[in-house]
Amino acid sequence: MAATYRRPTRVFMEAINKGGPATATLPGVFASPGGLPIMADGKVTGGVGVSGVTGDQDEQCSKAGLGTT
Repeated sequence: MAATYRRPTRVFMEAINKGGPATATLPGVFASPGGLPIMADGKVTGGVGVSGVTGDQDEQCSKAGLGTT
């Protein structure tokens, strides 16, 4: 999902929490941190996602995998 929408999955959780429930109707949206797009030369080339602990910990693991911690 992070690759498809070109943004971290955290932004969807934040949008819904701010009163944007329509965000939850987007196809494939999981409003939980942990997914990050992989960028190269300003373009999305893929995504990485982690799940299994808290959303913040999942995102931290994804960042570690990308080397952006």
